[in-house]
Amino acid sequence: MSEPKSNVALLKQDDFIKKSHEIVFSQLDLTPIEHDIFAMFLKRLAFDNREDYLLPNEDGKLVYTGKPLSYEFSSEELKNWFHIEPSVFKRVLYEPCKRLMGKNIGLKSKDEFKHTALFKEISYKRGVLTITPNDILLPAYFGGSRGHARVSDIEFRSLKKESSKKLYAILSRFKDHGSGTVGYRTLKELYGLFGLLDEEGGLKKQSFTKLSLFINRVIRPAIAEIELIEPRIRFYSDSSSPQYYGFRTGKEGRKVVKLEFLYYWDSTSKEQVLDQELTPLERAVVIHCKILANEEVTQDEIEILKTNLSDFVLSGNNVCDKAIELINTLT
Repeated sequence: MSEPKSNVALLKQDDFIKKSHEIVFSQLDLTPIEHDIFAMFLKRLAFDNREDYLLPNEDGKLVYTGKPLSYEFSSEELKNWFHIEPSVFKRVLYEPCKRLMGKNIGLKSKDEFKHTALFKEISYKRGVLTITPNDILLPAYFGGSRGHARVSDIEFRSLKKESSKKLYAILSRFKDHGSGTVGYRTLKELYGLFGLLDEEGGLKKQSFTKLSLFINRVIRPAIAEIELIEPRIRFYSDSSSPQYYGFRTGKEGRKVVKLEFLYYWDSTSKEQVLDQELTPLERAVVIHCKILANEEVTQDEIEILKTNLSDFVLSGNNVCDKAIELINTLT
């Protein structure tokens, strides 16, 4: 077990979760609370020295030193991280931890891939959660030459959708001020990143072969939620395809085969960005994405959508039936 840290509130010492490039671009299907448990583990792991657990062998490959490695999370840490009371720890965490023990992560590089279990053991006793990682994954957990994403933990935990958390980590990997640099990603790669593929590489739900369904159920709701939670990320549209807010498509012939996210990280402070307002059309797009995601919208938001409906449609957007119903309820 790792040596205990002197500060019980260790998770508060840094506002970021450090995710290696390999983890960010892995194939991993987690629920939102499973993501939060995994993030809590990664944040604690970042305070350890990699050299204590990994050393290069004769071929230069990092191998596990055999030093015992597990992490204990106190009652206070669990309360602060999950915003729940100790009386419900076991009830809230039991099922997610049970599922995490059965989760495999898919790691890919240019010429190889690997699927392996996330953890060796997760246990809970008397208000303390103990996580023992799979040492095979330590090189990916600690990361290396391919870099890291510094993911703001408050915003990450505020996101409620699995797809939002995954996309937020991806966008956090590339924070160059100015245009984002994620680049085009094939649909097959995106299906994997958003946890839609099984271990054989096939879609878990064949309905997602329909591009419009993938965009409306996964991509647009993720963009909408991130825009509401993280004011420093600014999405925009390509002038050649304004109907795709926050991304654009790439084709081979007439077939869409890839997407690129269109965003930038604002270099001003969070408070300054909060004072900036979206254009009415941008706001209408965000509200429509909330409706598509079955999130609650206020009367004022429905009014905004109604007022900007003409521009919304002229920009190439299709109005969903639920949005029309909500607009028709206005007097």
